[in-house]
This record gives sequence, structure tokens and C-alpha cells, in this order.
Amino acid sequence: MKRALIMDGHVGCQLWQKAALEESGVEAKVLSLRRRTHPVAFPLTAAEEKTRNRMKFLWWRKWRSGDWSKTDGALLALACNSKDLADVFGQSDIFLGAYPPNVGTLLMDLARRYGKRIILNLANRFTWHGAGRRAEAFAALLREIHDSEEHTLAVMGEYDYRYVAHYLGVKPVKLYTSCHHMPLHRHKPACDTVLVGPTRPPHNPGIRTGPFASTEEINALYQRWCAKNRRPKAVKFGEIRRLYPHYGLEDLAKHPAVVLFPYSAYSISMAELYEMNMPFFVPSVELLLKHRMPQEVMAHRHFGAPHPDSRVPYSFHDSQRAMAHWLRFCYFYQVENAVVWDSPDDLFRKLAEYDLPGISEKMYLENKARREESLRRWAGVLNPIG
Repeated sequence: MKRALIMDGHVGCQLWQKAALEESGVEAKVLSLRRRTHPVAFPLTAAEEKTRNRMKFLWWRKWRSGDWSKTDGALLALACNSKDLADVFGQSDIFLGAYPPNVGTLLMDLARRYGKRIILNLANRFTWHGAGRRAEAFAALLREIHDSEEHTLAVMGEYDYRYVAHYLGVKPVKLYTSCHHMPLHRHKPACDTVLVGPTRPPHNPGIRTGPFASTEEINALYQRWCAKNRRPKAVKFGEIRRLYPHYGLEDLAKHPAVVLFPYSAYSISMAELYEMNMPFFVPSVELLLKHRMPQEVMAHRHFGAPHPDSRVPYSFHDSQRAMAHWLRFCYFYQVENAVVWDSPDDLFRKLAEYDLPGISEKMYLENKARREESLRRWAGVLNPIG
């Protein structure tokens, strides 16, 4: 059995990729360099933990400071020369990571030292922040990985695939997010509160709820709509973080639907909500543009000028038309059964009139097929490993 070592700073990326690898017949371990530990990370000895904490400190300081030169050598020396982690690295066949961006540098250095293969699987929400020398160095690294015969440059979504093609002129492998770490069940709601997402606070709280000032306003407008249209008040709305300061997926799954106000082009929590097969309501592109939400959804910087081979005539913030073009590749518009609404009345009408159990069943079949396709793609990447 092949062995993979996941070195990643984002718990969601650790979770789904570990599960996907294990379903693909690979023994997967997580060496988390996250600032706090997580239960998916395998246990370390005291000496190994001390080394991990030192690596973690250097890694995050390097990324936050923007000056890679001061810590590259120290990080590499610590990782490659540490007797405490030599067995961990040496026993792995694959090194895999995505976030933060300098993980690619570390993975390549470790691959050269130990003669291993790397898979760098990128996602916009987690990897595209940076400018100047950092962005240039990162772009060069991505091209090197893509052009290598033994390594794999992959992306977690359609947005990222087109982003890489637009700026780097390369076509990465599509290892799109699929929540293999979650059981795939048919949705069985057990309450009448429609969730209002996202599941985490946004970078800019003032634009999170789009046309609504608050969840209280959503409920007030819904009551007025019901009275005006002589409809029973079948549901109420509740913000996820206020209902569940600390939640498990089973808490969210009991709700009849979720109204998502996206804070990024993609996130693991979006995918988790969708793969619960809970009817998934998202604002239209026009509504996002009207309420300036693309500034939040596409808050990252880009790699200077597009690649000469790019056929896209504009970049992200060139114009309303440019933002509309890129928004349609976001995760929440790429899934097949999201319900798109373009006004409060339209949202309330669709919640009242649409066949939510029927939508949920379509989502279940879609997500089942998505996971099967995900495993086929992982097999295509893993099979060359001899």
C-alpha cells in the first residue's frame, strides 16, 4: 500500500483529501502545520511534536512576513535534517499540500531530499493571496511542478482551473473537492429553521447578507411576504454562527434548507453544506454585483498580466462584465442543483413553492456521481506511482 503525507495548513483540505486518498487505497497521514492541532493529524512523539511546532512557526512567519529568503533555509534545514521527522518523511511515497502557498516550496525541497513525489492541489480561497516577489516566486513554482514528469499540479475547483490557465497558461489536473470525509445520506430535515450562511464570519461583515441588513430583517420581510400573499409562515431564518457557535455537521443537517451569502469563490464549508443534500439557495450574479459582494468573493490578488495564450479578454476587477464572467465559475454556480434567486420576494416564493425534497434527491444523486468521479480522477493521478 502506498503512503501519503498531507502537509497542509487548512483542516478542511486535510479532511477531504485524507478521506479521498484512503478510499483510493492509499495510507494517508496528516502532518498538520496549522497553528492549532486537529484530531485528523496522527500522533507524534514529544521530540517530533517539538520539531513540528518549530516548523509551524517558521512556515507561518515566512508567509505572513512576505520575506521568504530569511526563513527558507532554516525551514528546509529543520525539515530535512531533523532526525525526529526523518522516518515520517522517508516512509512516505507522496507529499501532498495546498495551503499556505509556501507549502509548495517545502514540498519540492522535501521531494528532492527524499526522492518522493508531490501533489500540490490548489484552491482559490486558500492559496491566491500574495503580491510582488511572493506571487512571482509562487507562479514560477507552479509552472515547475506542472512541467515536471513526476509531480502533479492540481486544483480543487473550476474557478481555480480557469484562474491558473488565465495567468499561468497551464492546465492543471482537476482534483475537485468532494467531501469523502462525510457520509453521503439522503437529507431528512427535522426542524423549520432555514439556515443563513456562511458557517464562518466573513472578512467584511458589512456585505455578508447582501440585500438584507440582518437575519432579523430577513424574518421580518418574510412575514410581510406571507401576509401579503396569504401564505402560512412555514419557516423562519437563523444564522448558522448564532444558532451554533460550535456545531457538528449533524446539527446543520437537520435544517430544511440553507441560504448562502458567499464570502469566497469556494470554501470547504460550502461543499460540506451542499453535500448534506440540503436545498441550497444562492443569490444571482446580478444580485451579488448590485450589492458589491464580488469584492468579498474575489478578494484575492492576481499574478500581474494574464498569460499571452489566455482567451479571456479581462481580469477580475476590470469591469462589472469581467466580474460577472468570473463569478459564474464559483463553486456555488458550478453545482447542478443550487437554487438561484434574484430578490427577497423571489427567495421567499421559491422556498414556498419549490419541491424541496425533490431538489434534495437530485442533489443526492449528483453528489453520489461527484464522489465516484472524484475517485476516478484520484486513481488517474495515483496510478503512475510505481
